[in-house]
Amino acid sequence: MARGETNIFFIRKEKEPDKPYFTMEWRDNDIVQCRGSRNCGMTPEVKAFTEAFKKENVGNY
Repeated sequence: MARGETNIFFIRKEKEPDKPYFTMEWRDNDIVQCRGSRNCGMTPEVKAFTEAFKKENVGNY
């Protein structure tokens, strides 16, 4: 991240913006990983969000 090779995004619930939810790593126009508390996998809601994010942001970072 310090070299600008990857981006880290913190995914939060709209109603709980101060509470950690999921962390996503974005590199080379793709999601490298997205994990929640205790390294859990994505919920269906988060999976839908990440797919929409990818569709909207390919080529922007």
